[in-house]
Amino acid sequence: MPRPWDVKGDALPRDAAVSDHAKLRGAASWADCVPSAPAALAKGAVFRVDASGALFRYAGKTSGGLAAPCKVGSGWRDMLHISRQGGTLVAVDEAGDLWGYPADPATGRYSGSTRVKAGSGLKGADDVLTPGDTDGDGNPDLLVRQGGKLWRHSGTATGGYRPTGIQVDPPGVGKSWGDYNILIAAGDFARDGATDPVRPDLIGRDSAGDLWLHKGNGAGGYAPRVRIGNGWQTYTALAAPGDLDGDSHPDLVGRDLVTGKDYGNLWFYKGNGAGGYAPRQKIGNGYPTADEHLF
Repeated sequence: MPRPWDVKGDALPRDAAVSDHAKLRGAASWADCVPSAPAALAKGAVFRVDASGALFRYAGKTSGGLAAPCKVGSGWRDMLHISRQGGTLVAVDEAGDLWGYPADPATGRYSGSTRVKAGSGLKGADDVLTPGDTDGDGNPDLLVRQGGKLWRHSGTATGGYRPTGIQVDPPGVGKSWGDYNILIAAGDFARDGATDPVRPDLIGRDSAGDLWLHKGNGAGGYAPRVRIGNGWQTYTALAAPGDLDGDSHPDLVGRDLVTGKDYGNLWFYKGNGAGGYAPRQKIGNGYPTADEHLF
């Protein structure tokens, strides 16, 4: 849970006649959220929207853990989908409109005063993902999943997306993109970072808890799925935070559910740059499962 720093309040004599109308003063500030440079905004991080709609960024550490939470926005509770494209957040509101939120390079905050409308008609979408450049034209794309179908909206040179989507082939014979109860854009999860061009991949979790990798082909499509794990049904949320530990390989994060509680632990999976990952490492606890977004 985010915790305030530098908390201050009135110190008063003991009062046995307690009243909830007593006038007390208090103040607190949040940890410094200013990035060291604009490029820092595009590095690995976990974002979280709490029940009040406050937006927090947890920067990654070389250990694979997370730095203290930084509050970087408010009013995000009613967003249906939120994802990250570099240092920009992409969100779909209740009306189905698509918005791009550039981060303030000086403060790292995201404000409705600088957002740019990037599309509409997405109210019925199951997922809205920002995988990067999937078709090799140099512009980041948008993926929209609805039912068992997946649509690619190619990015434009002006930072928007083409309104007409191109259907992405099903994930295998007799399979549907709707077979996954979680689908995430995990970056180029399968590359070694040395020879091949960047080809963003997708990772899906099915109802049995199996985890499946779909390697991007660089032309807007994906290879047949390869199972890369099982037992992932324990997680109430999965996130692709980018390169969280700074080793140039994309990583994964999962939030589980503590038995009998309404919160869970956060677990880090270090990507190996070849489509696999190291054993999990606990990096947090007390993350409410009632949060609307963890990404």
